[in-house]
Amino acid sequence: MQVLDEIQKTHETKASARTTSARGANEENWGIFSHVDDEEMQRPKQNCWKAHGKASKQKGRRAHDKASDQENDHEEADMKELQEALLSLTLVMRDKLIEPENFALIIEEKISGGGGAFLNMLKAIVDDNCQRQATPVSLRIIKLCGQIAEPIMRRNRCSDQKKEFVKLLTKATNTMANLESCMLFTGTDCGMEKTARPLLSDIEKQLKELVT
Repeated sequence: MQVLDEIQKTHETKASARTTSARGANEENWGIFSHVDDEEMQRPKQNCWKAHGKASKQKGRRAHDKASDQENDHEEADMKELQEALLSLTLVMRDKLIEPENFALIIEEKISGGGGAFLNMLKAIVDDNCQRQATPVSLRIIKLCGQIAEPIMRRNRCSDQKKEFVKLLTKATNTMANLESCMLFTGTDCGMEKTARPLLSDIEKQLKELVT
């Protein structure tokens, strides 16, 4: 199933992009500090215009960093939307075309590492969205992961792995509670992208029954 491969690719791409971005920022900062230290060691401060020039360069550098951060934010948002679309499509295929029981079998056959590896990937996606600012998109992604995980957990015999997933989903329920409540009671949850239903706590309760 190509859509499952795409979900894996988007998750790996996000993780790689964050690592590269962090590494690049650290290297750039180190280069800046090293350059400033060398200047101070080699010669004392001279005229006012030199100080002004240095300040201008730093201001320009900060503007560049801000623009870069904004670009990264846009890319992150686009990746999240793609991830949500793929997960949503997977859930529709599971319910309408394959049926949950057969879906778990297909995961075992088509995904490297089987259901255990796929469950770990879903867990990593949930964890990633818990650590960032709560948004409707991140809430939908977490709910989709929980719903998709259900038939896989029924088939998975590793109780520790299932407990870890449910524990993380409990954390996500607490993290997203305020956002979910606001969307539910303010009537903003409408249109094609339903966010508040099903409740994340209901999904959590359903999965807890699989580990007790």
